[in-house]
Amino acid sequence: MMDIKSFLLYLVGIFLIIILLRESLAVSLVAHEIFIDLDEKGMAKFTETFYLNISAVEREKFMQDVENNGRSLLRWWMSYEFIKTKFANWLSARDVEVRYDEENKILVINYTTDNVFAVKDKEETRSIRWKILESNFQSFLKGSTLEIPENTIIYIEIPKGAYIKTEEIQEGIRLEGNKIILQNIKVSNLNLYYYFDKPIAPPVGIEQIAKEFIENKIYQIIVAIFIALALILYWKRKLVVEKIENFILKYSELSETSEH
Repeated sequence: MMDIKSFLLYLVGIFLIIILLRESLAVSLVAHEIFIDLDEKGMAKFTETFYLNISAVEREKFMQDVENNGRSLLRWWMSYEFIKTKFANWLSARDVEVRYDEENKILVINYTTDNVFAVKDKEETRSIRWKILESNFQSFLKGSTLEIPENTIIYIEIPKGAYIKTEEIQEGIRLEGNKIILQNIKVSNLNLYYYFDKPIAPPVGIEQIAKEFIENKIYQIIVAIFIALALILYWKRKLVVEKIENFILKYSELSETSEH
């Protein structure tokens, strides 16, 4: 007959086997990469890549889920709680595309949103500062702290022509060219900025003045009036000359009379 100690060890063994079996049959998340591509208006395109661990037993079911879930973010989240987009939910995401790379066990979700990701924050003498909105990172909030785990990496590519001031980068945040990289950080406030230089106004040349003159309707009206007056004076030049001569003659006669 099995004593109590042996029975407890037996139960522990069964429990460990169940856990190991469950892990061998499960789908789990290995790593999560998020690529954010910003345009000059502060709007973003998102690509979230989920690197998965899928057991051989679970493979067939997962492939069925790929077919059934399609582009539905809600279905993916209900099927696997860790397959959840971080910057939009199933209601706010737009232009959703989902594809699965079976060979590498990678699920990729592309989408956009109607919300701006960055806004103009400050206008300086020679540049304009843009701020990436901290409110976009609500999914990473734990209490009052923003936490991005070690297995998650976020790449934010700023617009073409923009630049980042390295002295403004918070500790723990990395730069790679025009990309801001967030991984394994904990901050109470996330301050991310980038800059555009103001365009230098070109010197005004004769061609530019002529172009503006031609395109301006008021100038066109003024020119038309002057041309009309010039034509009238040309056709009536004899009459005008006579009137001028008569005026001069009359003025001369008046002057002579006053002298006498």
